[in-house]
Amino acid sequence: MTNIYKIESIGDFLKIPSDRIHVCLQEMADHMAEFKAGLEALGIEPTGAEIKTFTWEDDGKNDLNITLNCVDGRSATVKIIRGEPAND
Repeated sequence: MTNIYKIESIGDFLKIPSDRIHVCLQEMADHMAEFKAGLEALGIEPTGAEIKTFTWEDDGKNDLNITLNCVDGRSATVKIIRGEPAND
């Protein structure tokens, strides 16, 4: 069984078991760096509105699902399946 945590504010990190917070933050940092690099490659200047929440699934796979919500109402989901363990 995996645990899923939706992060909408800094306080939501306190819902994660203390021994797993580092793993969550590492995965989030890795994914944000990849997302930012993708925006840069496309020549898109981020506004800060691209991502409002982060949902972390503590499954050890280090996969990524990002849903981009555009100002005009369009959205797109990108799914990256790694199947690799995060740095525990």
